[in-house]
Amino acid sequence: KLLIWTPMPNHHHTAFHQALLKKGVDLHVCYFTGVTKHRIQMGWTPEPHLEVWEHDISSMEEAFADVSDWRERIHFVPGCGGGLRGSLFLRSLIRKLCECRVNWVHWSERGGPGIHWLLSYPKYRWYAQLINRYALGAFGQGELALRDFQLWGIRTERTAILTYSPQPFRADVSPDKTCISFRGCANAFLYLGSLCNRKGIDILIKAFASACGAEDHWVLLLVGKDYSSGEYCRLANRLGVRENILFRGVITAGEISSALLCGDVLVLPSRHDGWGTTLNEGASAGLPLIASDAVGAAYHLIEPSLNGFRVTGGSVASLASAMSTYIKMPDLCKTHGQHSRRVYSHYSPERNAERAVLTLHSWLVMDKSSRSGVRED
Repeated sequence: KLLIWTPMPNHHHTAFHQALLKKGVDLHVCYFTGVTKHRIQMGWTPEPHLEVWEHDISSMEEAFADVSDWRERIHFVPGCGGGLRGSLFLRSLIRKLCECRVNWVHWSERGGPGIHWLLSYPKYRWYAQLINRYALGAFGQGELALRDFQLWGIRTERTAILTYSPQPFRADVSPDKTCISFRGCANAFLYLGSLCNRKGIDILIKAFASACGAEDHWVLLLVGKDYSSGEYCRLANRLGVRENILFRGVITAGEISSALLCGDVLVLPSRHDGWGTTLNEGASAGLPLIASDAVGAAYHLIEPSLNGFRVTGGSVASLASAMSTYIKMPDLCKTHGQHSRRVYSHYSPERNAERAVLTLHSWLVMDKSSRSGVRED
């Protein structure tokens, strides 16, 4: 029996939830903030349809009333994000679960880099001790998250990888008309996501200009909301590649497969990305992948030189070199793409659900043999 707490209905989680149900898990999911304006701007559905096991709640009390057997369930608690309300809500929730000695697990990406991480370190240390003392364990969104957990002080025997596993590529859709018309007979690098500094879009445009110049046999498709107030377009103009770059704009979550059909290589050059679900989506579509080493998913969904390349975060030269490989050897796209599908099979929603259930069983066994009242520090 599971109760997953998460800020808002999230199309990146839907397939995982469905896979848990298919495995016979008794599941409830509680959403405690609602879909934010920022996410709606990114193409998320404002008021998605909820199943009977999903609950849009305004308070912890409302959730416990909806899920009357909450004390008997294992609770998945996300990182203390979701804005200020989300942080306060989760702290209250964790306090309640600890007081009632209800089984719970932590589940999150790694923390933000730099000064933000350092300033948050005391909170992470405190939270790690809470997890060690009261929780069954901590699920990390990939290897980078587990490294973070070690720095927090969470016991390694109580940590495991449980990644995002969004809905796989759908082949029964038509290519996005705008993207397919723009690329014509050219090959295409594809980026999916917000166009912002954190995602390294300036790095991508510069690398594309360095690798391709103004050649017309490769184009760059940028699909997502542009938060640069036109700066990326001006950058492309200054570098002489504006005619080879499509600023597609926002598409809805349901149109992602249509965009994937238009690319030959998926690129994610982020300066920081806790996971990066677009790599799951690209791999499921059979695309080669290029991502920076600051992307959590790059350590799991990219096998360098077999289905793509992991490049140095923030480096134009490193990204341009990887892109040049496909420009010089376009036939490599098919070979690498086929391998991407094989890699993806290890991170499908079904495999993820299996990992979650097996790990929880092992933690419960460990807990039964070690706990007397509360866990030792």
